[in-house]
Amino acid sequence: MRARAPSGGAAASALALAAGLGVAGDALLWKGPVGPGPALWVALLAGAALLLRRRPGVVAGGSTRAVAAWAVVAVAAAAGTAWRATPPLRLLFLGVLVLSAAGVMLEARGRRFGRTRVADHLWGAALVPAVGATGAIPLFLRAKLPELGRDRNRALAFGRGLLLALPPTAVFLALFAAADPVIERALLRATAIGSEDLPAHVALALATGWLGAGLLRGVLPGPRRNPLATLRPPRVGIEETAMVLGLVTALFAGFVALQLGYLFGGRATLEAVTGLTLAEYARRGFFELVAAAGLVLALLLAMAAAAPRHAGRWVFRALGGALVALVLVVIVSAALRLRLYVAEYGLTTSRFYGAAFMAWLTVTLLWLAVTVLRGRPRPFASGAHAMAVAAVFVLGALNPDALIARTNLDRAGVRAVDGWYLATLSDDAVPTLLARLDEVDVGRCRLALELEARLRSPRDGDWRTWSRGEARARAAIQWAAPDLARVRLATCRRVQPPIGPPVYYPDPPRRTRR
Repeated sequence: MRARAPSGGAAASALALAAGLGVAGDALLWKGPVGPGPALWVALLAGAALLLRRRPGVVAGGSTRAVAAWAVVAVAAAAGTAWRATPPLRLLFLGVLVLSAAGVMLEARGRRFGRTRVADHLWGAALVPAVGATGAIPLFLRAKLPELGRDRNRALAFGRGLLLALPPTAVFLALFAAADPVIERALLRATAIGSEDLPAHVALALATGWLGAGLLRGVLPGPRRNPLATLRPPRVGIEETAMVLGLVTALFAGFVALQLGYLFGGRATLEAVTGLTLAEYARRGFFELVAAAGLVLALLLAMAAAAPRHAGRWVFRALGGALVALVLVVIVSAALRLRLYVAEYGLTTSRFYGAAFMAWLTVTLLWLAVTVLRGRPRPFASGAHAMAVAAVFVLGALNPDALIARTNLDRAGVRAVDGWYLATLSDDAVPTLLARLDEVDVGRCRLALELEARLRSPRDGDWRTWSRGEARARAAIQWAAPDLARVRLATCRRVQPPIGPPVYYPDPPRRTRR
């Protein structure tokens, strides 16, 4: 089906709104991509999109309520960059922004949430950067000025004349500025905003305006045809389905049988059979098992599209159900390995996010069993999409870095707590670290010096760079400054240079297998 191009009036309205978004983007995003600024800009973009859909003459595709719901999710995700200071979590919130924009664009193209397929969501994720980068072009080509009566041609002529006059005027002005220092100083004053460059402001305004125009184009009706829908795998028969899923299921069954022997045999059986200690066994294979479980999800989705539809469908359902059950046992084995490894070496960000992905994968596999394996594939893709979005907000509520700090500190008295690693955590973990600073065994000096350095780090006080995690960390460090000074004096090496205040150094880090 051909795309329904926006009318000239709708295109002109979208460009006018995009111009406002460009000005707002320069004001809100000048200091960086995190903080309250992105949330405010996304809120303005959402308001412009809803306003454009309600414009007279615009035939809006999909449900305006669904678009508004995705807009709320997008604003909340953008606000997450000012809520948490953990870099991986901020990246996940940016991912939710893309998923929200994909939901809006799919809705505008007639793909109702809850009735979409996996290919539709892949198409939506690809549409976001493509339309954001190029969507302004059709708006410029279709835009028409409102009727101005007899003065319309004159207004257009003046506009064309202005565009033609700008290049030579800029060239001559640059030459005159190079020839006369008075003109040069006047030009520099005219092109400076405070201490900042006007060209940089113009570039940021143009970039955010262009992006806003492209995303507004994505809100308007577009082509309903999904090119990825033609990339379906070829149909296979009962024999091929049984061979593929049967062989993989048998492989997983053998692996699970070995794992059950280790788990029930205890430490002696594990060391006798594998030659590995309990710590070495726990350290080995967690991420590989998580990757294997993720690949099974992809394999089942591919086989669901390729397997027979009617007579032989029972083979796919039976073997797929057995494979899901075995994969869940593998996930349990991976979780036990992680628990043993954390007890031995502590929790890190990679292990935490690996465990979080494993939890989402478990829920998604169960959802696949309830939908795809029961012959109801339509709700699966939308449910997995929604669960991914919800998982990011759950992680934000858990505060990953603070949880990592608490988990490692809870091991005090059983295993040494590594302050060198804790010092690398983000500002979200600082209140927890300060409350339990005396429980750190190794690297307490390094941790105290790092926290004091964060308080001394430059802060321009601009509200656009505000972060709740950083604000709480600075307040906690100021409150605990005497305790940090006490730890520094008691645990750090003090060196007095010939001139200036003393310098404190931590002991070299102790090598530990992590």
